[in-house]
Amino acid sequence: MITLRNISKNYEGVQAVDDISLKIHPNTVHGIMGRSGAGKSTLVRLMSLLECPDNGEVFFNDCRVDNLKGKALRERRRQLGMVFQNFNLFLSRNVFSNVAYPLEIAGVDKRSIQNRVYELLDLVELSSKIEYPINRLSGGQKQRIAIARALAHHPKILFCDEATSALDPQTTLTILQLIKDIQNRMNLTVVMITHQMEVVKEICAFVSIIDNGKVIKNESVQNLFSFPHTGTAHELISPLRYSDVILKKQRLHLVGNTTEDILSRLAKIYHTNVNIVTGSIRSVNNKSVSNFIIELTISEGTLNTIIADLRSQKISIEVLHA
Repeated sequence: MITLRNISKNYEGVQAVDDISLKIHPNTVHGIMGRSGAGKSTLVRLMSLLECPDNGEVFFNDCRVDNLKGKALRERRRQLGMVFQNFNLFLSRNVFSNVAYPLEIAGVDKRSIQNRVYELLDLVELSSKIEYPINRLSGGQKQRIAIARALAHHPKILFCDEATSALDPQTTLTILQLIKDIQNRMNLTVVMITHQMEVVKEICAFVSIIDNGKVIKNESVQNLFSFPHTGTAHELISPLRYSDVILKKQRLHLVGNTTEDILSRLAKIYHTNVNIVTGSIRSVNNKSVSNFIIELTISEGTLNTIIADLRSQKISIEVLHA
């Protein structure tokens, strides 16, 4: 269990974290959610022992850890894994040596390093890329390598600071499922720092909402999304707002090989209801040609992503006035 007792952090007069007390249960995925500048990243840096609080105490189980120094601090940090938004991989190293790096600096012998790296790359399903340079990997593959590296020392806690913010929606889902599978397999405590509603809904059991350096909500995800209560919580999870972007009803005319599977995939990946206004499927020269008009409530940015997605599947799209 991670326990924070009245911790605070001030940067040149800005109160980034303001007297936060919080408990994170073991072997769960706990989301820390809030808008940009709310204090999420500072909070995770304090929890992960990258920084010390100005006031307050941090405990792992019953052991105080915020006051550790030198060798004791380094050893405790090795029990923690950290995954960042921008991957933080070494471009000068290939896949193998990126994952091996934390083991090398800890003085682990070469045979053990090799065995552990192979094990981790198999876990994140990238064994075939072991000698690849980092610049040949996709964003999702880079994040898988970053996750593998974070697990090198068999951590008990995995911190993910906006780990999916740089990824497209479909890749985000696969990375979240990977994190959840790893959490279940290794009995990890995972702390997800995010501003993305989808991340919390997809894998978190508990969530704390941060606003102006304070925890304004802390409860199960099920309760939160049923009863948002506070203004900030309601704003973050309201179906009419997401990441400060107003969602609009969009009507699309699709012509091509549009099937129910494709429409259900849209609903799942982009987290929107797909309402079929009208539709038909006809046989033309022994080929099925579908013609659908659908409605979705999405942002302009998501609309553009969906259009590109469907056109890549050779589906013709016209945006109609809803």
